[in-house]
Amino acid sequence: MIGKPGLAIKSGSRSTCPPVPVNDGTYALQRQRLLTAIESHRQGLLEPAMAGYRTVLAEEPHRFDALRLLAVALLESSQAAEALLWFDRAVAVRSNMAEVWEQRGKALARLQRGDDACASFERALQLEPGRASTINHLGAQLIGMGQPERALALFDRELAARVDSAEVWANRGKVLHDLKRHTDAIASFDRALELSPDLVAAWDGRVAPLRKLGRREEALQSCDRALALDPGDATGWSLRGTLLAESAQREDALRCFDEALRLGHSDPSTPFNRGMLNLTLGRFERGWDGYEWRTKVWESPPVSSAAVWDGLQELAGRTLLLTCEQGLGDTIQFARHAPWLAQQRSAQVSILVPEPLRALMQTLAQQVQVLSSGDVLPPFDLQCPLLSVPHRLHTTLQTIVADVPYLQPDAARVAAWRQRLGPAQRRRIGLVCSGARGHGNDQNRSIALARLAPLHQSDVELHLLQKELRDEDRAAMGELAIVDHRDALGDFADTAALIACLDLVISVDTSVAHLAGALGAPLWLLLPANPDWRWMLERQDSPWYPSARLFRQHRLGDWDELIARVAAELACNVQALTE
Repeated sequence: MIGKPGLAIKSGSRSTCPPVPVNDGTYALQRQRLLTAIESHRQGLLEPAMAGYRTVLAEEPHRFDALRLLAVALLESSQAAEALLWFDRAVAVRSNMAEVWEQRGKALARLQRGDDACASFERALQLEPGRASTINHLGAQLIGMGQPERALALFDRELAARVDSAEVWANRGKVLHDLKRHTDAIASFDRALELSPDLVAAWDGRVAPLRKLGRREEALQSCDRALALDPGDATGWSLRGTLLAESAQREDALRCFDEALRLGHSDPSTPFNRGMLNLTLGRFERGWDGYEWRTKVWESPPVSSAAVWDGLQELAGRTLLLTCEQGLGDTIQFARHAPWLAQQRSAQVSILVPEPLRALMQTLAQQVQVLSSGDVLPPFDLQCPLLSVPHRLHTTLQTIVADVPYLQPDAARVAAWRQRLGPAQRRRIGLVCSGARGHGNDQNRSIALARLAPLHQSDVELHLLQKELRDEDRAAMGELAIVDHRDALGDFADTAALIACLDLVISVDTSVAHLAGALGAPLWLLLPANPDWRWMLERQDSPWYPSARLFRQHRLGDWDELIARVAAELACNVQALTE
């Protein structure tokens, strides 16, 4: 690791130049110059330090200490390319120092030369087996290259053979968490804490796997222990904010995020989470700025070479490409802005959407061109991520674009569904109980289909609206007499046409719920106690979807009480469904 203690001249360091006589003042002068440069380096004065090292090297080009320290200073000043040149000169003079090979690997890593960086780290480990800092750097490099299994093998190899390092155990825990082996990750962090009870990184590291396993109280205790050890732990404050937000302690969570940012926390998830929390609280003016950080959380690169629209450039008569990111529901929700920009700002608008949404999105206003993956993109004057449009428009609760419906079912497909369904004998209700398992909040938003049993009533007919059904839900299909349409749902245009034939959609928070809302269809949305930001808090309606009615958990995880309320509404007045 780069650190000021490593700036001392190494014992036994010798230049490969011919020795200078002791009584010659040149040696003493050079040593004094080097010591002066080192002192500047210790104080963080990199420019004078590097100037001093260069002066020494001008007289003694092969002086190892000066070569090494100049390379370190260059690396610290973010000049990795030049640092690598001096590290190479240093190892040419002395090739048996592990620290130099490790630092050289760090320079290569910053230059995104991953394989070369790994080779340099491995050389350091050959010279100094069990060197914990090198193990950790090599592991981090492998993770960054998308090879967590190799990183885990490295940690296991080193821990078994040579080293019992708390830092290595903690980094092993991070890899196991990334591999979704959360129980094993906690055990690895716990081993790190056995070796070093005050290791803040291990206390912080335990938080994520504990949270994934639903052990929030333990996660909060771990986080608090880290902050007790180091009140300046920005990561700990950010983690604590996330935990408090999930426990509905939102104002306290905001204070934690603010403290993390005050302390200089560099992870983009912190301002992003703070932004989403402000949006949840209906504070859109504060929330959109933070929401912009999502592009750094997920590293969403531009898809076109066109300039990015920042909301200030005039759009009239110019071509604008709106690009989709994240989930299908997000695309459906924010697609409303495409026709609005075309109509209100006189722009020529194109929207790039996932293929399953192409046919559906072609029902947007005629002024909007719909593109999909695989299409050759024509030149555009400007581009903008679709989810950034509210930020560019300074959207508030009062100015949400709510021209609903902005999507339409295809008439031919509707006719085909009506023929398939036949004359209605009872009120037809579409059901969605779960979304994609990979969704970050799936454990809170999805419901086992069997829990919807109270909706199976004599005067309603239940229809499955989701295309995918989990294995554990198959038995409930027959028990609830749900009509299965999965074989006929090719894309979202098919789902839209089926919704047009139903009296009501009852759905958890998935893309189908957004579809029903965008169509202006009657929608009853089932929400967890800690909902996604767009549904905000407490209110039973949605400014995004006027046809939606929101049913919220009173207690986190208590779906049965919520479903009982929904069932009572159905039993009370089925005729009101279409009002």
